[in-house]
Amino acid sequence: MFQMGSGRRSREEEIYWNHFQFIHFTLFLSTTHFQQQLALPKTFSDNLKKKLPENVTLKGPSGVVWNIGLTTRNDTVYFMDGWQRFVKDHSLKENDFLVFKYNGESLFEVLIFNGESLCEKAASYFVLECGQAHTEQGGNKGKNSNNFFEEVNTPS
Repeated sequence: MFQMGSGRRSREEEIYWNHFQFIHFTLFLSTTHFQQQLALPKTFSDNLKKKLPENVTLKGPSGVVWNIGLTTRNDTVYFMDGWQRFVKDHSLKENDFLVFKYNGESLFEVLIFNGESLCEKAASYFVLECGQAHTEQGGNKGKNSNNFFEEVNTPS
């Protein structure tokens, strides 16, 4: 039974937030401030603030991981330290949107969508490691260009 406006959670919400193995949320990159920090949804933060560690891992579509520091200000939790690198490596732009899958510990798996086409950004599957991405124009940034296709783990 949903209890609207009472401030108490329904039985379903209680089970979801306390017992589900994975929690999902979506964020639209609607302001230019997303390049420096990204605020997590208030409902997610309110329900998991006590469980979240100071540092988490973002795993991009390519399987590469980024270590990200969390900061809390005015009851809002933000991705901060390391977030700028994730933004740069994935060429994130205003209106792109991200789908996060949180594992309940410290890992967020991220899918990245183009805000105009509403389709996944293909290039996000070809980020080799922090600071090394296969650009959409067809060239490589960073090292290991000779081994590009041998090093990428494609999702099944």
